[in-house]
Amino acid sequence: VFVSDGYRNSRIVQFTSSGEFVKIIGGIRGSAPGELMLPHGVGVDSLGRVLVNDSDNKRISVFDSDGNFLETWHAPTRGGMAVGPDDTVYVSDVNAGAVTILKDGAIVDVIRVEGRPHGLGLDPVTLDVYTSSSVKTSPNITKSAPRSFED
Repeated sequence: VFVSDGYRNSRIVQFTSSGEFVKIIGGIRGSAPGELMLPHGVGVDSLGRVLVNDSDNKRISVFDSDGNFLETWHAPTRGGMAVGPDDTVYVSDVNAGAVTILKDGAIVDVIRVEGRPHGLGLDPVTLDVYTSSSVKTSPNITKSAPRSFED
C-alpha cells in the first residue's frame, strides 16, 4: 500500500497489506530530481515503478520499486492519479479542470471535466475515468470515456 503524504512531508509512505511500515520514497521538499513538492497521487505500473503526482513541480516523478529516482515526466498535475492495465497514466489537475493522459511518459490526450477534479478513479475494464470536484458550492462526480489509442 502506497500513501501520498504531501501537505506536510513531501513523501510517499509504503506499508504492507497488514499495515506495517516498509519505506519512505522522497521526503525531501524541493524541485531537484527525486525531490517532491506536494505529492498528491501515487500509482504503481506493471514494472513496479512508483509514479508520483508531484503537484507543485507540475510533473510525475518516477521511482523504481526500491524508491530510487528514475526520471521525470512533465505534465499538469494537481489531484488524483490512476494507472491503467496497459500502463496508461491518468492524472487530474484541479487548476486546469482536466485529466491528462500519458503513455510512456508522453501526453497523448486531455479530457476536460466539470469543476476542479481533485479525486480520480479509473474503471480497469471500460477505462471510464471518474473525477470528483472540490468546488464547495457545486460538488460533482464526472464520468468520462477517453478515446481509444492503438499502438
